[in-house]
Amino acid sequence: MSVVWLFICAAVMAAGQSWFFRRLGMRRVRYSRTFSRPAAFAGERADMVEVLENRGRLPVPWLRAESRVPAQLRFGAASLSEINGQMYHQSLFFLPPMSRITRRHHVTLSARGVYRAGSVALSAGDLLGISAAFEQLETGAQIVVYPRLVNDDDIPLPCSRFIGELLTRRFLHPDPCLFAGVRAYQPGDPAREVHWGASARMDELMVKTFDYSAEPRLMIVFNVQLGERQWGALNEEQMAVVERGLSLAASLMMRVMDAGASAGFCANTDTLTPGERAYLPPVTGQGRKAEALSFLARLTLKMRMNFYAYLKELQTDADDILVLSCADSRRIREQIDRLRSEGRNVAFYRMPGGWNDDE
Repeated sequence: MSVVWLFICAAVMAAGQSWFFRRLGMRRVRYSRTFSRPAAFAGERADMVEVLENRGRLPVPWLRAESRVPAQLRFGAASLSEINGQMYHQSLFFLPPMSRITRRHHVTLSARGVYRAGSVALSAGDLLGISAAFEQLETGAQIVVYPRLVNDDDIPLPCSRFIGELLTRRFLHPDPCLFAGVRAYQPGDPAREVHWGASARMDELMVKTFDYSAEPRLMIVFNVQLGERQWGALNEEQMAVVERGLSLAASLMMRVMDAGASAGFCANTDTLTPGERAYLPPVTGQGRKAEALSFLARLTLKMRMNFYAYLKELQTDADDILVLSCADSRRIREQIDRLRSEGRNVAFYRMPGGWNDDE
């Protein structure tokens, strides 16, 4: 009889603790998730940071945080599981009373894009694992992955030469109306630029200096098609070809903006923002580089219209245009010649991986 009562007492105690932890276990628990940096370049690493707080005076025997994560965010294999082709990240915690736990997970950012890992399912259980309490949270965790940049030595010569000529024009013609200051006279300086007042004060011959009025505005026009006759979605190999071209475009934009000139981007595609077309007007300044890179990170690379038709409808106030396209055809060349006939400085670079539809 005593054995029966022992089993009855044990069952009551097990049910009681199960009810107790299910009812109160997550009431004082707080969970947050963030990335260690808001943005990074493809190929770099970041940390996904989980913070758990138990503000109660009772321990939480176990708590599991589980969420679906994009495959482009590469975590350690020990924390990942694959279910029906989807990747899931799991963390298991024990929370002592009045405790705070911070856990960092190293993540390799394998591809350009905007990735969210904010939705988390929390489950907390009792001492015996009989039952668990569940809660769904939205943490807002997001990271922007910029295109991978190309080394200067790997930039194709036609593109490098075009950018070099564009930047050189900025410093060739100082504007006599834009007075910048004075400097010491050097042999060859014209007499009309001597600043006689400053020369008298400095007891040395001084000449005026001027700012430069030429302000190049580069527009990179990018084609997401590998050929004019291609209308379907790109496969994984084709996407890699276009991504390499986008890395080149991003690198050229950064090079121009680093030199103090303006650079913009447009393409025959859309962005992840509903209703937003892929058009960024020329911008300049170190503070605008992150804006330009974030714009490139949001591109979908899903073709919106044929490239020759896109060139036909192109509207931009930039006088310097660099066309980057894997595809080539007579109709594309005709539209490029039309832009040149309007007095614009246009260069065309055919990126590797596409084809010529006229061949």
